[in-house]
Amino acid sequence: RGGSARAMSAREREGTRVSDAGNYEPIVDIDEATRKALAKGNISRLHGDVSAKLGAAKLLTLLKGQDAGCLEVEKSSVYGAALAMPQISRSCGWPWELMGLCVRNYLCLGLNIILQGYILYLLNAEELIFDKLAGQMYMCNMGANLGSCPDGPGCVGPLGTRYTPARLYNFGTWSTRVFVRDSLMLMFPEQKEQIMEQIDPGEFGMENSTCRMVCTFLFVLTLMGELDGVLNML
Repeated sequence: RGGSARAMSAREREGTRVSDAGNYEPIVDIDEATRKALAKGNISRLHGDVSAKLGAAKLLTLLKGQDAGCLEVEKSSVYGAALAMPQISRSCGWPWELMGLCVRNYLCLGLNIILQGYILYLLNAEELIFDKLAGQMYMCNMGANLGSCPDGPGCVGPLGTRYTPARLYNFGTWSTRVFVRDSLMLMFPEQKEQIMEQIDPGEFGMENSTCRMVCTFLFVLTLMGELDGVLNML
């Protein structure tokens, strides 16, 4: 009996702790108590909303990788290498090998900036000089209201005639047709009125305004990856 009593008291002491008064008190598992309370509906809706928000915040933190304290840099460009290599070299005590890599990365970064700046300069020169010498005007919204032409508003092209679907061309085709007409007038000045009447070069304008908007939207989407990489490095 004594052994049985001792065994029973030992079983009774499992899952308990000794209080300050010397009595045995049950040990409460917070997670288990929370699950039981949620099952019985003893926790208010407010506390449930708070728990849901905390869980969502933790999930977003895990998805962004912020729990590990990491910073993402570009792995396939010179910008990420120029940002990361000096930090690694400083942490290692500036060894000569890593210092050489840092110098090489900054040289490549400077060369990259110079080349990109020169390319942007050439593109700007084409827009400001070459297109103007060729007589190409800014497209703006010319031909955007083609559906309401020839009697609607905004249906007058750069040559002063009204748009029609059959007379709408891109700039390359339109400028060639205008060049042919003007050349004929220079060759046969006495037949200028007849040439103007019988030769119609058409008008220059956008071929499809919806296509133009879609192309612009897709171009912006291609730049979002670059924007996200820049924001991550900041």
